[in-house]
Amino acid sequence: MKFFSALPGNNDITAHTAIACFLAAAHQTMLETLQEARNKGLNGPHLLGYWHRLMEPTGPRDRREKFFTKVVEQADSLVSCSFSFG
Repeated sequence: MKFFSALPGNNDITAHTAIACFLAAAHQTMLETLQEARNKGLNGPHLLGYWHRLMEPTGPRDRREKFFTKVVEQADSLVSCSFSFG
């Protein structure tokens, strides 16, 4: 993933905008992921365990990579939108 290295321009505003977009996308994707797990009946410690296994798997990292791919795609669209209005 080359989200930050592919940003247009080279200034502090661009960097701050990209960081804000990435964090917003990460939080939104995390919320959606946890709500889906909760809708399947997980809560409390089980939900925490689910999140930990997703982010720190002992085996293949496919689900973690899928999560961050979705985050970067959403962040890209937010950055593109913010620069088109700037």
